[in-house]
Amino acid sequence: MRRNYATEIRLASERAAVITRQLLAVSRRSVVAPPAIDLGATLAGIIPMLNRLIDARIAIVVHQRPIPHVLADPGEVTQVLMNLVVNARDAMPDGGRITIETELLVVDDDGAATGGLRAGRYGVLAVTDTGTGMDAATQRKMFDPFFTTKEIGKGTGLGLSIVHRIVARAGGAIAVSSKPGHGTTFRITLPVVTAGG
Repeated sequence: MRRNYATEIRLASERAAVITRQLLAVSRRSVVAPPAIDLGATLAGIIPMLNRLIDARIAIVVHQRPIPHVLADPGEVTQVLMNLVVNARDAMPDGGRITIETELLVVDDDGAATGGLRAGRYGVLAVTDTGTGMDAATQRKMFDPFFTTKEIGKGTGLGLSIVHRIVARAGGAIAVSSKPGHGTTFRITLPVVTAGG
């Protein structure tokens, strides 16, 4: 019995720590130029941790294409991936697959005019799940702080808000493709380090 209480206390304190970190991330206003990182190496380094966030019914598949260094804080990239993987896990209560991909995106002037990004080169980080998907109403609100579709006590409603804020602070963008019953893809674009930059 004592061991059960100790486990409950430990889990509660871990949840409180996560919520505290998320609240601090949401409230952070300082803007610091992000460093140049190897996104592929960063991703490879955190896959073991991401695997600990899911159960045996869910598989994480990684497809990496070589890309130049991008401007992003490695700790924040870790937080983005953790939040997206937890979101994907929760959308697949019966199991499924999470696919994480990296690739290079080159945006020309025409693409910049229609896609909302400046012309240039970007590293793309995409996270796709085979979960329940989201309807249009949910997609309109999903980045709002404290918005959640989860049961009370199952989520803070801060995860996607933090993802959005981190990506914007790095000078990137995030796009979502989802449909009820057909899973979700979050596609993050981060600026590539330019020559001499």
